[in-house]
Amino acid sequence: MWISTTTASAILHLSMPIDPNAREEEKSMLTGNDKEKMVARMKRIEGQVAGIRRMVESETYCVDVLHQFLAVQGALAKAAQGILSAHLNTCVSNALLAGDEARRREKLQELVDIFGRFGRIIGK
Repeated sequence: MWISTTTASAILHLSMPIDPNAREEEKSMLTGNDKEKMVARMKRIEGQVAGIRRMVESETYCVDVLHQFLAVQGALAKAAQGILSAHLNTCVSNALLAGDEARRREKLQELVDIFGRFGRIIGK
């Protein structure tokens, strides 16, 4: 199980600025303490990835490096689960309660798409 290019681009996306033209409910599902915890989690993951790079540079034993890859993948999966949970509890929930049929369909299709992508990313 390797970190795919899709996962790598998702990590990069987390550090990108928010689209100023995005709908208000789509700007951020994480606020306050939850946002701070997620940022701290992502910084730890960045540190783990930097550690893997240093291990490769210093020619650390392959299996030890592979164990660190697994740790990073687990940390990324946990972070993604947190984002998904927040998305379901805010963005999707708000769209379903809003009464706009088009928005409900859009959010449900978004979920179908993201679950399909997660299956390819984590190899399940």
